[in-house]
Amino acid sequence: MPGILSLSHGAAWLLIAGLTLTPAPVPTAARTDLDSFTDERLDRDLQAELNEVLKHHRPDETGDVATMQEEIIEALSDDGDEGDASEITLADLEAEMHEDNTTVADVVHAALEHLDQASLPRSPFHLAIWPGAALSPGGVRPTYGLAVRDVKRNLIREIRAAK
Repeated sequence: MPGILSLSHGAAWLLIAGLTLTPAPVPTAARTDLDSFTDERLDRDLQAELNEVLKHHRPDETGDVATMQEEIIEALSDDGDEGDASEITLADLEAEMHEDNTTVADVVHAALEHLDQASLPRSPFHLAIWPGAALSPGGVRPTYGLAVRDVKRNLIREIRAAK
């Protein structure tokens, strides 16, 4: 039968079969529900992620908020993760933060800003009320150790709030 396009019987079947095939879905990494983790496991796994920061800085070393934030976000990313640090992905954290209408960057920034505010010089009135603060009139200094601790606490708090 002459037609517009002349195909052999086999070629016609291949064409029909090719048109009816649908592409297979691209497999995506399964999301880990961090709500199911115990507080101890969250603490341990987040610490494993954040230890990357402490590989480059002493815990008592001070830094500025912007640099600390960059380094902490980089540590939370999945680049070069091994062992316990591969348990929590940045995508898992972002999904949990999204459930609470925030982002990982916002939580990290809030923790560091709060820590930075705590480092402002205290008034003499404050020093009179808190005698222990007289040892360090500048108050608590934002150190990498404190930054890691506070970011970890805030992330866990947000994960629990998203339940």
